Amino acid sequence: MFNWLKKLFSKPEPVASMPIKEETKLLEKPCRTCGKPIFYDPSWEHIPNYCKDCKRKYQDEHNIPRIMKRKCKRCGKTFTFLSTIKHYPNYCKDCRAKFKEKKA
Repeated sequence: MFNWLKKLFSKPEPVASMPIKEETKLLEKPCRTCGKPIFYDPSWEHIPNYCKDCKRKYQDEHNIPRIMKRKCKRCGKTFTFLSTIKHYPNYCKDCRAKFKEKKA
């Protein structure tokens, strides 16, 4: 009766052509501000000292702009911009430049 539910939540069987990743063991350390656990991979170049909530709170208190990510509606490329601008862009710099060339 609930076979479709089991299929929905079961992990897919590994296919022979799929490379099997070695499982990375995440380590845990406390946030310097609130003590909430932070999980990290020891192979990372930069290991975080603060949890995401504390980092965001600090940025908001000190008016530090966040870097936002968005996909271009025209080409699908991911681009970044600062959160301090009034109107968030829908198109990447390349697509905006092409549009301005056509308009001129």
